[in-house]
Amino acid sequence: DGAHQSNDGGKTWTNVDIGVEADLYRVSFADANNGWILARKASAGDGGRGGGGATGVILKTADGGKTWNEQASGPEYVMSDITILDSQNVYVSGNGGAVFNTKDGGNEWIQQDTSIVWDIVSISFADSMNGFASSTGGLLLRTNDGGASWTRLTSYTSYDAKGIFAVSSKKAWAVGNYGLILTTDDGGDTWNSQRCYSYDNLNAVYFADANHGWVVGDSGKIFATTDGGQTWNSASSPTTGNLRDIQKGDRKSVV
Repeated sequence: DGAHQSNDGGKTWTNVDIGVEADLYRVSFADANNGWILARKASAGDGGRGGGGATGVILKTADGGKTWNEQASGPEYVMSDITILDSQNVYVSGNGGAVFNTKDGGNEWIQQDTSIVWDIVSISFADSMNGFASSTGGLLLRTNDGGASWTRLTSYTSYDAKGIFAVSSKKAWAVGNYGLILTTDDGGDTWNSQRCYSYDNLNAVYFADANHGWVVGDSGKIFATTDGGQTWNSASSPTTGNLRDIQKGDRKSVV
């Protein structure tokens, strides 16, 4: 349980004290020193699920994970995803349409107006101005002004979009339930379906560039593409458990 850290490429792991008792939802680093954890503390009567009535916590490290400090806490900070532009500029998204942004490394988190009430389960920025977000029921959002305003996009699906990733202001992918993979080449004005020939729920997507990408999902599913998603091939997986996230490592992408 809790957070674990490896300094040898994952060969060995040691427990890290983050200072709070909470369920960890996301961990992401801007560089070797600066990183964030999104966590949830279940309220009394919540059955330990960390859902309705939970308290969200945002934690920050500036020393590579040796020590963690609480930056924000409260029911408004029940977050599901994080996207880091650099060690100062970070976005988080979560329950009730919430999106928060910091431009000073997390000393101050400013809530943005998305004008929706549904949970925003994934968020991705291509640069400081252009970003995308995904929600339940196939709802996708776009911003071209750093999150000051958000526009609803037409995805033509009712499936939950659980993961989204942008490689530029125009090019992005969204993945979700029942093998859903969508892509846009025009900043989200139109979305086209791609096929991985799986009906498992897909939970996260990451692209190293416009051609090379990976998708992970339930039952240990991993799919990879080298042609921008025109073809998706099943990749070897070390587990049959549900895979929730994928991030870039130092030398290659790791789940």
